[in-house]
Amino acid sequence: MVIGEETGGSEFASRGLASGNIELSKSGLRVGLNVYQLTSGLSLKDSGHGVTPDYPLTYQPQDWQQNLDLELRRALELIHNK
Repeated sequence: MVIGEETGGSEFASRGLASGNIELSKSGLRVGLNVYQLTSGLSLKDSGHGVTPDYPLTYQPQDWQQNLDLELRRALELIHNK
């Protein structure tokens, strides 16, 4: 059971092992990029998606400001409602 957001990897490949940052010259904006991808070697097609959670969650800016842990909150709800 997965609670939260879509992961960066899948059965096909993992893209979250190493990342780098570049700074755009005109805006100064820093952008994170995956440096490489490791494929599983299985005869699978890349769906273009990571592992999709059973219970998806989306954080809003106020959740971060209040330091909320939405995954823990949802897990406890599932336990208590079982």
